[in-house]
Amino acid sequence: MTLTIGVDVGGTKVAGGLVDVDGTVLAERRAATPSTSPEQVIEVVASVVEGLLEEAGGRPVEAVGLGAAGLIDEHRATVVFAPNLAWRHEPLRDAVERRLGLPVVDHDFVDSFALDIDGKTQRYLQLLRELPAGLSEWAVHPAVGPETPAEAGLGWAVRRSDHDFLLSEPARQVIEEEGILVIDYQGVQQAWTTPGPAPKP
Repeated sequence: MTLTIGVDVGGTKVAGGLVDVDGTVLAERRAATPSTSPEQVIEVVASVVEGLLEEAGGRPVEAVGLGAAGLIDEHRATVVFAPNLAWRHEPLRDAVERRLGLPVVDHDFVDSFALDIDGKTQRYLQLLRELPAGLSEWAVHPAVGPETPAEAGLGWAVRRSDHDFLLSEPARQVIEEEGILVIDYQGVQQAWTTPGPAPKP
């Protein structure tokens, strides 16, 4: 059974999960983020991944997916700027690949509020078709219902367009054609919060 490792690099912690083909989180590791040192962040990421490789017990791990809130270059390789980390033109993908010897994919952060509503459907379909192998996190803000005056400043039109896309036939078709497995955040969140043995450093 092929496995994938996903790592979320935040300003306070690095959280990683070992995931199977069904989207089940099999193991997790967490560590504090040394946010002022790019080199130390790479070492912490590597440590978290190496711990998850141990949890895999020799089962093949296909790739490592990294997520970090920041501006990623067009090659999905370099963090141009990260507001909560000391990354400025940091070659993140290459650094982690060299350190681990595993293929790594980094993803830009897509904010649906920054996309034009008129072209959002085509942009979302393009993003789905271009998803690389591995575990990807995609944050959207769906909502349904009429907009009230109190909600006018909350981007209700943006939220409704996200909702409409997620339930649309084109979205279902692309997900099926591309073989994308969709899991919600509850499974991941439950893995982080369910009482049990403390994550190993």
